[in-house]
Amino acid sequence: MNKFVKNIPNGLSIFRLLSIPFFLYFSYKGNREVATILFIVGALSDTLDGFMARALKVTSVLGRKLDSIADFPFYTSAIIALYFLFPNDISEIFYIATWILGLHLSTIAYAFLKHGRIPFAHLIGPKASGVAYSAAVLYALLFGFNMNIFYIVIVIFAIGTIERLAFYILMTDESQEELISVFQLIKLRKEINK
Repeated sequence: MNKFVKNIPNGLSIFRLLSIPFFLYFSYKGNREVATILFIVGALSDTLDGFMARALKVTSVLGRKLDSIADFPFYTSAIIALYFLFPNDISEIFYIATWILGLHLSTIAYAFLKHGRIPFAHLIGPKASGVAYSAAVLYALLFGFNMNIFYIVIVIFAIGTIERLAFYILMTDESQEELISVFQLIKLRKEINK
């Protein structure tokens, strides 16, 4: 396999990072059509990077980290883009969203303090919250902002963040980052303690 093909998954993650300024620019200018296209392409790159890495058998620690590093600013930029496009609507949930974002950052800070690094686990709860959030952003970009959808997303995101925190509390070594849920980690710990 040539080097170009092996780097496609990481290239998708880098593309997601590079698309952020354009996504924000077109949102700021009120161009929902272009902002929507950029969001869809960015969200698809998030789905495809991991899928392609597994299909090409080129998964790596670097790829997992790059995916996580690209996700945070991309999805954070979406709330900023929605603020540009729907300032009156988004202000109602802005404080709740800020609190949830703070909780998310606190879990990362806790993990860093406990483990001396930031773990890059891809857990089911946070992935589900990402899918719900992406769907809500896409719905807003296509049809207009719907507060009820975002309240549901906030609850799902809070549950995913709690799972991530529980995982980081229970995680004892780097190899456990390959697990996909806190329940797998609990089961593994029970088996080890037998």
